[in-house]
Amino acid sequence: MYTWVPFFRELAQKLADYETNQTQLVALLQQAEVKVGDDQYADGTMGPLQVMDPFTFFSLCTKHGKTKQLTIFTSLGQQLHLRTPAPTDTDGVPTAPAQKAWLFGYAKDRQPGDVPLLWQLYRQVLAGRVDDETFAQVLDLHGVAWPKLTQGLSCLDPEAYLSLNKQTRPYLMQQGLKYSFDSFSEYAQYQQKIGEQLKQPLYTVSYEAYIANQTAADAAEPLADLPGDQDIPLSPMSTAPAFYCVGAYWSGNDQTKRFVKEGIWQNGYTDKFLDKVNAVPVGAGIVIKSAYTRKVDGAYVSAMMIKARGRVTANPQNGVLLEVDWETDFEPFELIGQGSYRLTIHALWKPEHIAAMFELPDVVTPPIQPPKEDPEPIERVYPDPVPYALNTILYGPPGTGKTYKTLEIAAHIATGKELVGDSAKAKHIAAKVTFDQLRGQQIEFVTFHQNYTYEDFVVGVKPSLQGKKLGFERHEGVFYRICQRARANYDHPTDALRNYVLVIDEINRANMSRVLGELITLLEEDKRLGQPNELSVTLPMAGPVPEHGGVAPLEVLAVPPNLYVLGTMNTADKSIALLDVALRRRFEFVGLYPDYEVEGLSDLGRKVLMSLNAQLLEAKKSADFLVGHALFLGKTDAALPQVLNRQVLPLLLEYYGGRADLVKKMVGVALTGTGLTIGEERYQLRVQAEPAA
Repeated sequence: MYTWVPFFRELAQKLADYETNQTQLVALLQQAEVKVGDDQYADGTMGPLQVMDPFTFFSLCTKHGKTKQLTIFTSLGQQLHLRTPAPTDTDGVPTAPAQKAWLFGYAKDRQPGDVPLLWQLYRQVLAGRVDDETFAQVLDLHGVAWPKLTQGLSCLDPEAYLSLNKQTRPYLMQQGLKYSFDSFSEYAQYQQKIGEQLKQPLYTVSYEAYIANQTAADAAEPLADLPGDQDIPLSPMSTAPAFYCVGAYWSGNDQTKRFVKEGIWQNGYTDKFLDKVNAVPVGAGIVIKSAYTRKVDGAYVSAMMIKARGRVTANPQNGVLLEVDWETDFEPFELIGQGSYRLTIHALWKPEHIAAMFELPDVVTPPIQPPKEDPEPIERVYPDPVPYALNTILYGPPGTGKTYKTLEIAAHIATGKELVGDSAKAKHIAAKVTFDQLRGQQIEFVTFHQNYTYEDFVVGVKPSLQGKKLGFERHEGVFYRICQRARANYDHPTDALRNYVLVIDEINRANMSRVLGELITLLEEDKRLGQPNELSVTLPMAGPVPEHGGVAPLEVLAVPPNLYVLGTMNTADKSIALLDVALRRRFEFVGLYPDYEVEGLSDLGRKVLMSLNAQLLEAKKSADFLVGHALFLGKTDAALPQVLNRQVLPLLLEYYGGRADLVKKMVGVALTGTGLTIGEERYQLRVQAEPAA
């Protein structure tokens, strides 16, 4: 037994001669009748593989059955003129996945440094000096994970490394050798622990694990013969298929990448779902999902991102851990209309859902009955679609009704219904009532100014007077408060989903980089909570919290997709900075300009307003400096001089830098034929009625 061990050792050393001639390694494999596979390029064409590394070399050899492996190694020994006789057994050799033997991606996906990095790790293995950084970089390569990489290590040096695959992991757990590590150093210490406890070489541990698993499989009930795809995941302890979808989001952090690397899945709770985890049989199919809502054609629909997929290889019955053989080259995909699976773990039973998640034939047989403890997921109630983007800014010159309009829009978004009335005024009054009722719950309103900060808007620490002592306390800003309320509603698998709205008046008056910080990115639709490119940030939470040594614990923030941000921007205010490009990319802009047909505008007021704006547009070459209709609404002809003197003339003087002569000329033209004149009184321009003849 174990005649392959010295042969593998010499073969591993020999591969060093081919680092600069990798095509020859490919040729050696092909000569030994190993199916290497073709490379794929960026244009979609296929071609011969031109690169190779020692890990992939062994993986391609060991993906075959035991008899074929002996033939392959005999051929390689002859071609390479190895001194060690070809092995007569492969007892304990870890078997590589047949369809995923490469440790690098196709040419269209891999980076220039990917294959050289694998050779770098190989040299470190031969020298007995593997560093954590190189090992971690290799783990991050496309198609590489702990099982595949440790299989390669065990082939290069069977006496120093044990493969952590679906054969060895359950066996080690049964021996009380639990493991949890994040680096090569911790993995190496684990190898030493195995040897000390089991008191036998690591390659014999690999074989003992194989025998133990074969014995367990022989004792189990036979698998049911199913038509079609033979890769349908089955439980060896049952005659029916078993399928599960699970979550991987803990305290604001996605654990998917770690789970795939370590070949595990963990329940994030210590007091929930324990029985359901213990009920998962070995052999069950499992997917990691992220459930969320998406807008399709203006309407909310449930959706899921399938982020990882594999097969359960061991269940230690602790309610927390499952050992999983994950598909290392799995490409995530989205399912629309199947987002009701929002709990940490669900046993699947609907054939159409199983077929979609596991990419199986449309009908899975035999029929699967719904488990008693997992009733059919309750479909969530979604709000009616609203015609507004998640991030919108109403912009325009002063007096065009931007703030006025936001009340109506906010009420529409929050209720999902556009309020109606006998008139525009009645409609606005109804919206204002709704706005006031929902403020502090689904709606918040804030006005930005030049001293507004991140600590005001999101969260921070502010001074406070406690008796006669000056101290500090945590301050939660308006964005933080409404974001938490929106998320609480979004996270609840039974409450109807509600829309939340934050109205930011004069959004361009603050230093946006200072106020928003990293939220600029988190506000994007695809970066929101539960979305395909979900992002979260750790908030700066320093504060007087004695139980944490005077510093508050870290807190993670993600923006939920049911929170709308609605801002207003005065385009005429050039004394303050306009929005930077980074913010402009993340908001949709809706222009509001003077409306000469609006209800409440007198004929005389309309005539004067139209004349003024025509002249302003000609002089300024921009609609940013027009005069808004709101200044004239509800004003009688008799009140027109007062409107012009107290609101319009100061605005025009600001537009023209105090040039009274230019303003006088413009207003004079606008007042022609109105019975009003403009003159000067105590150094000020004044509009008044023409004196009687």
